[in-house]
Amino acid sequence: MKKVIILGLMILSFSVINAQIIVYKGNSKYSSSAICNLRNDKVYKKTSSFSSDIICSINRNKIYKGSSSFSSDVLYTIKDNKVYKGNSNYSSDVIMNIKNGKIY
Repeated sequence: MKKVIILGLMILSFSVINAQIIVYKGNSKYSSSAICNLRNDKVYKKTSSFSSDIICSINRNKIYKGSSSFSSDVLYTIKDNKVYKGNSNYSSDVIMNIKNGKIY
């Protein structure tokens, strides 16, 4: 579930620049129900903006562990509507597909 939320935020980040996106549990809009938020290409825990609460960073088509941007810390790569494990682009490493704005 955490992977899907992070990937969803990454997809949204391509279309929204300098905006904050908050992901809530269910239909709630209360800050206590926040799961994470996307701000300045970084995904933070709940509604935090502290550097110690960074879950992952997004740069171009890659998702990095924490606030890193090193190639050894790539968690996922998105290319040609496919999500690959790590820094890979091999068909055997596809973990999800993106089609019509949905993740499969």
